Amino acid sequence: MRRVLVLLSLLANVLFVCCEGLPDVGGGAAENGTEPVIIWEAPQPVKVGSSKVTGGYPRIHRLNDGRLMLSYSADGDACLSFSSDDGKSWGMPKIAMRSQDVSNAKGSARLTAAVPDFAQLSKNHPIRPGRIIYACNYRPRELKKDGTMGEKGWTTVAPYDISVSVSDDNGKTWSAPRQIFQSEVWDENIKKGCWEPFVLELPDGTVQVYFADETPHYKAGGTQKEWMNISVVESRDGGDTWGKARIVAQNSECRVGMPVVALHKGQLLLAVETTDYKGQRLHPIVIRNTVEENWSSTVGKGSPLRFEPFQTSIASEVNYSGSPYIITTDNFIVYSYQIADWWKPSPGMTSSEQLSQAKKNNEEEHATLEVQVCPKSEVVDGYFRTMRAPSRPIPVNQKTGTEQAIWNSLCDLGNDEILAVSQYNNRVYTVRGKIKMK
Repeated sequence: MRRVLVLLSLLANVLFVCCEGLPDVGGGAAENGTEPVIIWEAPQPVKVGSSKVTGGYPRIHRLNDGRLMLSYSADGDACLSFSSDDGKSWGMPKIAMRSQDVSNAKGSARLTAAVPDFAQLSKNHPIRPGRIIYACNYRPRELKKDGTMGEKGWTTVAPYDISVSVSDDNGKTWSAPRQIFQSEVWDENIKKGCWEPFVLELPDGTVQVYFADETPHYKAGGTQKEWMNISVVESRDGGDTWGKARIVAQNSECRVGMPVVALHKGQLLLAVETTDYKGQRLHPIVIRNTVEENWSSTVGKGSPLRFEPFQTSIASEVNYSGSPYIITTDNFIVYSYQIADWWKPSPGMTSSEQLSQAKKNNEEEHATLEVQVCPKSEVVDGYFRTMRAPSRPIPVNQKTGTEQAIWNSLCDLGNDEILAVSQYNNRVYTVRGKIKMK
């Protein structure tokens, strides 16, 4: 009974927030010169000529020559585009990694090149200076006889994998895809495998590709079949060869996924979505390690290395908040995530009906981008718990939940200016923001 009352209390608080509408841009910053605020410009679609770019899971990073590079997925391929004016205009899209069709005695599948990410190695990298390493998640999909894709994962034919392509001429040409991690070919067609690569260069030139992985847990069976971990694969020679995967973080029966890492003063700040107990919705946290430690042991459930970075917790049994992204700017740490909290009950619904319906409607397909920020001066030994000033820079209809701003990311433009990047109603949008103390 007590648990039910707690849940209903949480729901009441959520519904009150929903009735209040979206927070103001830069929300709630004090007027005493000690609170951060993000001043956002209007969202802009990424265009090629007069056409808006259709695609998903967009990421933008600055290259060594000053240009911005955009990666995204579209029509089963992993694509890219360049901007020479800080994102105001974009060149013609190119395909870095194409979908692949495979057939064997068990059937036919199309491996779609999904959720790409990339990083350019530094100019002073000891082996491959300036190489761009582009990673994607090849996902098997049912391939019908007429050449169209079905809705099923087709994992009896081919496994999920993480693959990379490299460019040594600043993005003009790309190598053939190379697999650096492979899940399993299962006896049943299920969506179980590896997910969402993130590419990072460490200060010594080691290249890391982080990803979420269900493979060893589903293979073990029993109670582990729904578990997920964060793993990493490393290259010591600029992407020429790759080592074996090792597990960075794992949370027992509770899932952990969608890794993104920021470097700050010798610390690896790993942003993930996770749950802490069954019944709780996904929400973003940080897991820290020093660069020197470099995940020498797996961070497990209950570890002091795991923490919520927010001044006000957004963990909930009602609202979903996932797909985290973390960056540092000159003076700030910036953390984004997608959050679904739009739904409110109809008159006459019982408390149990309200709770059930809220969980059903507050899902990722109804989410919007939210961003919080804190000064770097508030980070102590890699820990920070003062992320605040939540803002939602892309307007979505929070009365119906029919619009979405999802699979978002952030890019540091310098001088505490940032670019938020979003899959906004299935098109790629950017919105520029300036962080200030108010």
